[in-house]
Amino acid sequence: MVTELEPDATDTLVPDIVTYTTLLNIAGRTKHEPSVRKANALLRSSGLKPNRITLLSLMNYHCRKGDLADVRILWYQIQQSGFEPGIEGINSLLFTYNRLGRRDVANAIYTILRYAATQDMEPEHREQTQLAIDYLQATEGIYVPSERPNKITYIGLVQSYAYHGYFVDAIQTFIDMVQALSAGSEKQSITWLMPAYRAIFCGFVRHGQAPNMSEGSSERGWTLDTLHPFFNDFLDLPGEALPSARMLYWILSAFDKCSGNDTEVVADVYVRLVRRFGGGWGGRLKALGLRLSVIEEE
Repeated sequence: MVTELEPDATDTLVPDIVTYTTLLNIAGRTKHEPSVRKANALLRSSGLKPNRITLLSLMNYHCRKGDLADVRILWYQIQQSGFEPGIEGINSLLFTYNRLGRRDVANAIYTILRYAATQDMEPEHREQTQLAIDYLQATEGIYVPSERPNKITYIGLVQSYAYHGYFVDAIQTFIDMVQALSAGSEKQSITWLMPAYRAIFCGFVRHGQAPNMSEGSSERGWTLDTLHPFFNDFLDLPGEALPSARMLYWILSAFDKCSGNDTEVVADVYVRLVRRFGGGWGGRLKALGLRLSVIEEE
């Protein structure tokens, strides 16, 4: 006969740092400040030292809130504790500054990451990296270690730059990503390229200028002349690439806006998309094709 063992009444489950970190992470994701304060107070009263994940969880919370002062404090605390923030922590810092309009700081951070991905750094790149390090120290009092960008770095920056209309930055980051893939620093995957292409096509929809409006525009670069070669590169993606119907509509919308609503241009793009991806779409894509007279009603 097997007797079920009863727990000793004197045994107590003592939360460890993983428990407190989990509480902080959950509270932070709710963006409910009283819950975060409560979880942080419990951690402090425990007497346990925060680990790397604990500090990154707290920093990510303040990143989401846009509290740059607290973000800087936690960044300093992470490094003073001997922890490496890693590319995950650097990405959070980078995106926070970019989202809050501190493009100067975001660009300096990316400069450090960008040249870390270079196999053989040229003297000019070393100089630019050092200038970026000095700038961050002088303006923000932070030090960003040299780490290789990852998928989130590239795609997040392309999306942000394209959304805000920074054409040159968006395209340069996109090119950096493609070069990183071709250099074999990361396994090439269509999952990297598709969201980046989508972000830039959305940038053309958001900031595109018709031919008669492009000259003198503050959004130079989002023009039909730059959209065409970018679209051609998109069509050259590997055969397994399959854009969503929504993405295809954004592509057509981009050409519509940048061409000044030229139906011949949009119709030509529609035909090329059908040839490349097969067609047979429904909804607004079908309605647009009928309106352009490039498909027939079944």
